Amino acid sequence: MIYLIQSFFYVFVFFLFFSTLQAQNIVSDSLKKAIKKNYATDCRHLFDVLEYQINQKDTNIVREYLFELLTFFENKKFEKGICNVYILQSSTFNSTNGSKSLMYLEKALRIADKNNFYEEKTIILCNKGSLYAYEYYSPEKGLPFILEGLNIATKYQLKSMMINLRQRLIAVLYTAQHYTKTRDYCFELMNTYPKEINLTQKMSLYNTIGLTYQRQKKNSQALYYFNKCIDLAIQHNNKAWIGIARGNIGRGYEIEKKYKEAIKAYEIDIEYSMLTRQWGSAFVATQRLMICYKKTEQSQKALKMIALTDSIRRKDFSYNMKFQLLESEAMLEYYLLDKNIEKVWQYKSTIQQLQDSIQQGKRTEQIEKILSSFEIGLKEEKIKELEKSQEKQYIINQQKNLFIIGLFIFSSISIIFSSILYALYHKNRKLNKNLQTKNQQIETQTEDLKKTNFAKDKLFSIISHDFRNPLANLGSLLKLFNDGHITDKELRHFTKDFQQRAETTLVFIDNLLYWARNQMHGLEAIQKKCNLKETIDEIVYLLTTQFENKSLIIENKSNPTLFLWVDDDMLRLIIRNLLTNAAKFSFHKGKITIDTQEKENSVVCSIQDEGIGMTEEQQDKLFKYDSFNSTLGTNHEKGTGLGLILCYDFIQINKGDFKFVSEPNKGTTFYFELPKYKQTEQV
Repeated sequence: MIYLIQSFFYVFVFFLFFSTLQAQNIVSDSLKKAIKKNYATDCRHLFDVLEYQINQKDTNIVREYLFELLTFFENKKFEKGICNVYILQSSTFNSTNGSKSLMYLEKALRIADKNNFYEEKTIILCNKGSLYAYEYYSPEKGLPFILEGLNIATKYQLKSMMINLRQRLIAVLYTAQHYTKTRDYCFELMNTYPKEINLTQKMSLYNTIGLTYQRQKKNSQALYYFNKCIDLAIQHNNKAWIGIARGNIGRGYEIEKKYKEAIKAYEIDIEYSMLTRQWGSAFVATQRLMICYKKTEQSQKALKMIALTDSIRRKDFSYNMKFQLLESEAMLEYYLLDKNIEKVWQYKSTIQQLQDSIQQGKRTEQIEKILSSFEIGLKEEKIKELEKSQEKQYIINQQKNLFIIGLFIFSSISIIFSSILYALYHKNRKLNKNLQTKNQQIETQTEDLKKTNFAKDKLFSIISHDFRNPLANLGSLLKLFNDGHITDKELRHFTKDFQQRAETTLVFIDNLLYWARNQMHGLEAIQKKCNLKETIDEIVYLLTTQFENKSLIIENKSNPTLFLWVDDDMLRLIIRNLLTNAAKFSFHKGKITIDTQEKENSVVCSIQDEGIGMTEEQQDKLFKYDSFNSTLGTNHEKGTGLGLILCYDFIQINKGDFKFVSEPNKGTTFYFELPKYKQTEQV
């Protein structure tokens, strides 16, 4: 009687959903016929069909059906159905929202524990372990869940779950880099269930064993099992596994620097993987083939692989952070071989950002403490040395004074020693003068130290606020995006602002590094021949985004035939800081004029803006470490006030002169004069 009622219940459920499922062709005709023949088992079939659709990326359609199905099961208090719906809902969020996926698994686990649904519990634990391993990049945290699921399946003899759980365990162990344990479980699975394992599973196990040997640098054993996988795949015409195993063999050859053999293996992998739509395998093989072509000086073929990579990336496969990291590492290796320094730094930065995202970033407090303790320790050491010198000199002077007093008393008794007294007195005056000079030096150095400490404190306050806050905001924004709280469209709305903040931060970091080097070691100009106009054009190009944000007009009247005899890095920093400053204080659609004037032994360059100008009070504070400050720009741009001080210092180091003319609301013109290059100069 119970089975009859359950059968009628399942019939009611399926007729309820057939009308909507049929419209989307989710349920096939063959499944409908099977349901009519056997009502009691086909609820499991329905979940299998929906799970298949999830794997086919039809997640939005499936979520709609799951929501309706959940409502129906809750009304009927059908706990097993509710538990299975939660499991499937978790799967729909696997690659897009890990926190939601985990939330649904926790809901399903509570129901499974309450009702002793052991089969469902093993599925939940297995999925939870995989979620930690692949979505949260914590395989060690995922292992206990899969092992717990395996113990439950063993205890309650859930044979249908044994193979799947062991396969998941093998995959997570491999991800956690437990290669020997991974291999042991592979052999155990093949020996324990020789008949139950299908051909695809057997090929996967051979391939995994080969990978464990390859990671342990045992290439001969690895090659043996890769070939076993290929033999089985050829025997049953499974081109997907032929391609995957060939790609792994290619990786072994590449490690051994047998690039010719590696190229052949990767080409087969790409051909078969693309034929069978194994986009992930094809993507990795294309990256490695690009490197092999580059190492064998086949640059044109390497460029074709870059284009093919872009094509594969647009295919329908999970291009997650793991693939982004693999691609960035391969491109870094490519541009290292190509000696393209700009691209090398670009991909190094990308890799660091991806690694920071995986590891949840690094803090900047340690850097601040190290910098602060280093500078303070250095200055305190100098002060101690000066104090010791002063104390020593004071003791010497005290002794001299006592001696002089004795001579004075003795000279009152005898006129003969008056000349000696005069000589000693004269010598004492000289020593006192030297002491006074040293005291003045100490006072000057102490004052300089105060100014430096003031500048340091000011800079660290700027770092802690204006530098760290944008990074913290960016981290929060990315977390909201990763958690699914904001859309791509909303994210793009913020990118322009973050780009401008990033550019401002980069300028600040460059200035800070030059300032720190100057404070610790003192900078010396390495003079060489520099074309002034080319340098200006380069900086104008780099600041194009900043100018476009305010629709500024840049009029460059500089003479292309003028050459300077200066340090080119310092010249770039001077021009960049002055142009950045001009843009910062210019009004929207304003104009910046750059001009040059040739003199007999020097060249004068002027940078004029039509912005807000400076008051007399602001002009008096320029170029001073103990009073430097930053004024907000016309678009509320922030700064440190360090840029103009560095300009002044670098112009002085290069034996030049720095002047300015400014008037409130009429703009500012900066003039810097630097030595002109002469034919007699030696580079």
